[in-house]
Order: sequence, then C-alpha cells, then structure tokens
Amino acid sequence: MRCIKLRRIPPLKLASLEELDLSGCSCLESFPPVVDGLLGKLKTMSLRSCVKLRSIPPLKLTSLEKLDLSHCFSLETFPLVVDSFLGKLKTLLVQSCHNLRSIPPLKLDSLETLDLSHCYSLESFPPVVDGLVDKLKTMSVRNCIKIKIIPPLVLASLEELDLSNCTSLESFSPV
Repeated sequence: MRCIKLRRIPPLKLASLEELDLSGCSCLESFPPVVDGLLGKLKTMSLRSCVKLRSIPPLKLTSLEKLDLSHCFSLETFPLVVDSFLGKLKTLLVQSCHNLRSIPPLKLDSLETLDLSHCYSLESFPPVVDGLVDKLKTMSVRNCIKIKIIPPLVLASLEELDLSNCTSLESFSPV
C-alpha cells in the first residue's frame, strides 16, 4: 500500500475482506478497533514497516492465516487475542519489532512458521496454550538478546530452528 502520509484508519466494518495490507504506512500511529465479527473472513493481515505504530487493539480474527508485524519498530505491545485463539494462523512474522517486550499467551494449533528475530526488547517467549505447536516447521528467535527461557514446546514437525545470538538464553527444552 505504501501510503506514507496515512496516520489513522477508521473502525473497519468489512465483512468480506480477506486480505488487508497496510505495509509501508510509515506514519500510521494507531490501528482501529476491529468491530466484532466484521473482519471474520480476513486471512492475511500485514502491517509490515508501519514504523510509528505503537499498539494494536484486541483482535478476534478467527480466519486469520498470516499475520505480519515485521519492522514495526515502535510496537510496544502485541495485540491481545480474544480467547488467546488464532487457530488457523499458519504464519506469524514479528521480525525487528525493537520495542516489543512481550507477547500474550496464544493458542496456535495450525502455526507452521514463527519468526521473532531481532526483537531486542522481547523479554519472554510467548506462552503457548497447552505448549502445543506440533505443526511448527520453522522457528527463528535469532538476536532476541533478552529472552532467557523458551518454555517446553511440542515441536514434532520442526525442520528449521534458529536461536543464534540469543545471548541471554538459559533454557530451551523441546518436548
């Protein structure tokens, strides 16, 4: 989209929308509340390189398959997910969110790709409800210099793991 002067978006009521790409909206400071159920068909959401975006309101996106928050340098908090459930989410990209400190508990039954690389302020690995990410194939947490512990996770399908330069990491125990 690259609307570099876009600062705000009104509340979204787009019941049939499947893809929302606001990548490169470098002046976007806030994301509107999602009216309950009115983004129910959304499969892909990208806020990549929204460098001034500080927070995102709680999300209830039951059909979401891909969420890209990479390069949102000012993002301080990960959006709360209603019921902690992103059951259809396959790809979660949160690279280079330098001010992000934590991610709330998530239920990620379908997750295949998780990239938290270069989140320098991230202090803890996101708690995964039930510890179950058995479809996860790729996990990158490289250069997350403040993470100390990655909790036990079921990683039956994991093919690629990158924990390089996690200089504070003390414990990682896949199940």
